Parts: sequence; structure tokens; C-alpha cells
Amino acid sequence: MTPTVRHGRLIASEFSTPARRGVVRNDPACPCRYLPGSPPPKRTIAGLAPWQQRAAKKLLCENVADPLDITDIAEKIGVSRGHFIGAFAQSTGATPHQWLIDQRLRWARKLMLSTELSLAEIALACGFYDQSHFNRTFARSLGTSPGRWRRRFRLVGPSPILPAGG
Repeated sequence: MTPTVRHGRLIASEFSTPARRGVVRNDPACPCRYLPGSPPPKRTIAGLAPWQQRAAKKLLCENVADPLDITDIAEKIGVSRGHFIGAFAQSTGATPHQWLIDQRLRWARKLMLSTELSLAEIALACGFYDQSHFNRTFARSLGTSPGRWRRRFRLVGPSPILPAGG
């Protein structure tokens, strides 16, 4: 046997245990980071470019009453649907749907404090299907009903601290 073959067998036997496979794969100096039998490394998705993030948020916000399909938004900023969802989440910390729900809840809180609109009118104005959908989403997110939240903060004063966003 040549030294190369012996060396190859030595490396193969050295890293044949599952615990050692991870060491090789995670070592940036190792030329062979993927070994047969071990799971492939997880792919990471880069975030959106700043212009893409702004454009996506604008499209999501402008179409609250009749939301655009995610595929349409992705096409408008020049990426695939799957990449858009992952990159948006990487950039904002939330999927497009989660981000939009959060924006709707923020708009609803502002309307509850600044207008005399009924909760049903606020729900529809913010893009919720109906007041029941608004109530469930609001309670799940903030731990209290919209009516109770409105009464509490109307009594407290000018306005509670609304989370920053955008």
C-alpha cells in the first residue's frame, strides 16, 4: 500500500464515528466538509437587500384590505416565493404573514386610541376578516381582549408605548 492509501484509510477510520463527523464538517480548514452518511450542512438564506425589504413592506402595507399573494410580492422584488419568505424572515425576524399581522395589530391599537370607531369597524379597516378574527388574534398576541385593552389605556392617559416597527 502506498502512504496515501494508508493515510486515506486512517482518516476514514478516524472520522467514522458520528461524533467525529461533525468535527470534520464544521472545521473550515477541512477541504472535505461533507462525509457520506452524515446529514448535509444546512443552507442559510441571506436577508433581503434594503430596497427589497422596503418594497416588500410597502406592498404588504398598501394592500391591507385585499392582500397580495406572496408569490406576487416575490416576483415584484425579483426573487422566488420560497427565497422571499426565508429572506424576509432573516431580515425582519418574522415571516411576511407574521409581520403583516403585527402591523395590523399596531394599526388597530392606534385606531382604538385615536378614534371612536367600533371594534368591528377597526377590525375591517385593519384587514381582519371580522371582529371575531380580530379579537382572537389580538388576545393571542397581547393576552387581553381589544375592548379591555382599549378601556384600560383610555383610562390611563394619552397612549401606551407602542412597539417600534416599520
